[in-house]
Amino acid sequence: MTKSHGKYLTPEYYVWIGMKQRCYNPKCQCYGRYGGRGIRVCTRWLHSFENFLSDMGLRYSSAWTIDRVNNDGNYSPENCKWATRKEQACNRRKRRIQKSTWKGVYHRINEDCWVSQITANKKTIYLGRHPSPILAAIAYNTAAAKYHGEAAVLNTIPNPQPHE
Repeated sequence: MTKSHGKYLTPEYYVWIGMKQRCYNPKCQCYGRYGGRGIRVCTRWLHSFENFLSDMGLRYSSAWTIDRVNNDGNYSPENCKWATRKEQACNRRKRRIQKSTWKGVYHRINEDCWVSQITANKKTIYLGRHPSPILAAIAYNTAAAKYHGEAAVLNTIPNPQPHE
């Protein structure tokens, strides 16, 4: 099936499809960071790949991806450009996470929970959400012992004081 623009199944076409999926498909893995927080595709681009391609042009190389200049703004000709991944990394929104004094433990402000994670074998492993930083630190310690053995650097967990 060939489209009249002759660019069906090109890298730019897949970028256009991916952009719409992120904004309008709740089953898309990253919908929450795009459509779930109100990011939309402008009317000019939403149903017309030809308009998208006319405004954006071809990518300079396969290493370039679509970038929104204003990270809270919509996908539109005024707000989008082709950019390298390095450029995009500088254009990220502030994370709603606050570090704690515990190793591998973070506070998610917008969810009011504590998160624990660990890095093992060059991969970050999510350990879950917890109601308190101590429980998150315990989860981290358990995983650190499992993945790093005797080399693990553990959090010092205070012992509960016995009641008199």
